[in-house]
Amino acid sequence: MMKDTIILLLAMALFATPVTHADVITLPDATTDAGKTFALSLPYRGMSMEAVATQYGAPLQKASPVGEPPIIRWEYEKFAVYFESEYVIHSVMKK
Repeated sequence: MMKDTIILLLAMALFATPVTHADVITLPDATTDAGKTFALSLPYRGMSMEAVATQYGAPLQKASPVGEPPIIRWEYEKFAVYFESEYVIHSVMKK
């Protein structure tokens, strides 16, 4: 009985020991990567089409509305803007 208890406690201790392993990933600093600046102001949720056009200019391309309510995509050089009806729902940077 005592031997079984000791084996059980040793097994519990063995499996309860956390195994730690971590990889270190080093990323370049976004503000100093060869002098490039990655900050880009994007249209925010709730902006109207008129406000986006005023602040960012005319888009390079306007996609046709899709679905109900209509979702519309405007393409700019560095980002795309998605509208529901006439208001921004999402802005996405391009690679």
